[in-house]
Amino acid sequence: MWETILIGLKLVRTMIWFNIWNWMVGFWPGFQRPVVEVRQGRVRGITSVLPNGGSYHFFKGIPYAKSPTGRLRFQSPVPLQCFNQPVLNCSVEKAGFIRPCMFSSWFTEGSEDGLFLSVYTPGLPVNDLVKYPVMVFVHGGGFRTGTASEYFYDPKYLVQRGVVVVIMSYRLGPLGFLSMPSVGISGNAGLKDQVSRGVVGREIKK
Repeated sequence: MWETILIGLKLVRTMIWFNIWNWMVGFWPGFQRPVVEVRQGRVRGITSVLPNGGSYHFFKGIPYAKSPTGRLRFQSPVPLQCFNQPVLNCSVEKAGFIRPCMFSSWFTEGSEDGLFLSVYTPGLPVNDLVKYPVMVFVHGGGFRTGTASEYFYDPKYLVQRGVVVVIMSYRLGPLGFLSMPSVGISGNAGLKDQVSRGVVGREIKK
């Protein structure tokens, strides 16, 4: 029993430090802030250091569809035509999709506006002509829970091997998989989210 409690406390401590670091990056993101242009606009990320001492670039919290709220709730994802800012700040993670809290099912965490993905790359298209393999990771969780957070799925060791890693979030639970055709809810919105990220995949190929 005490071992379980200690493990839980260590996990909480680690998550607190991760969130503090994530918050600090928003204020002190470092000297290199690469800007990349995609079809929807421009995104600004951060250049950081890999475990082997090399450099890599990440762009966190890129929206890949319109917010699935209001009239778009339960509907197929609607492609995002353009960002709402001239240069979108993608230096820190956005909230994942709403889901039961990992510590207690009585509470929830995340946001209904949670269709984001993060890209981690060893090179940039502006100064690197090398074509890298791309791995898109879709987290598990029984279609009910789960997260695309770097805290759980650290991509740096794959990036270190020359792989572009994309980690995405998608709709979960009833908001993602409820099916009631009689009232216009066709179902499997979460799976449609996963398929729609192919639009971003085409941008990465550039």
